[in-house]
Amino acid sequence: FDEIGSTRLLTDTSGNVTDKYCYDVYGATIAHNCSTGSASQPYQYVGKLGYYTYYQEPDFGLLQLGLRYLEPETGVFTQRDIAHRVATSSYLYADNQSLVLVDPKGMLPTISCSKKSDPKGKVKKSIGRICNALKKGKMNKCGGCDSDPDKLKCLKEFCSQGKIECDGHWCRTDSETCGWGVDADGGYNPGGKIDICMKNGADDPAKCDNAKCATGQPLTLTILHEMMHLCGNMNDDDSRPNSADNQAADCIRKALQ
Repeated sequence: FDEIGSTRLLTDTSGNVTDKYCYDVYGATIAHNCSTGSASQPYQYVGKLGYYTYYQEPDFGLLQLGLRYLEPETGVFTQRDIAHRVATSSYLYADNQSLVLVDPKGMLPTISCSKKSDPKGKVKKSIGRICNALKKGKMNKCGGCDSDPDKLKCLKEFCSQGKIECDGHWCRTDSETCGWGVDADGGYNPGGKIDICMKNGADDPAKCDNAKCATGQPLTLTILHEMMHLCGNMNDDDSRPNSADNQAADCIRKALQ
């Protein structure tokens, strides 16, 4: 497989190459070179993650990605995204960044962090801890979730519908902010995007404010803070107990310590 999970070579039991694949940027097969022992199989473009190529029906031309079909010639889905999205088309594939992003669920990419931005995989570990706590019900009574069931539902849905990017566009425009809720508009948007600014020290306790220092988990708090924004809390006044930072810190202390 290559870096995004596309099948490049197949080998036989002796290690001899039987098939070589080449694709364009959106998954259309440019070449399939066959040798002795070649096998017909559907897991080609991003096949490692389950993208299904209808190789038995070459005239069909679509790739199946979980819930939806991708049209490689145009680089868009044939059905709209079931997750509400702000400022972007509901038919885009991988936010038009198919060289680095994938979308195996046919909804949204999950985490896009290069080894340069996050060499130790801290973002994946942090969001994993948050989502595991949500799944187990540990956050049902923290951060205002007990009085706002829609917020709790939104936070849980973000774990399957949302997207996290490291050092993306918004981070490149700001040298101080630790994170951005890119699609936050005051409503409930579990399919939105978070930009985590690792280059600005989002995981550095030395650069944290009081709420982050108090939890001892600056990166986890930054991510959960932005999730709160996507799920309706746009309050950044940390002098108030219901600010996004303070509600996130409350959940970390009660569910993630």
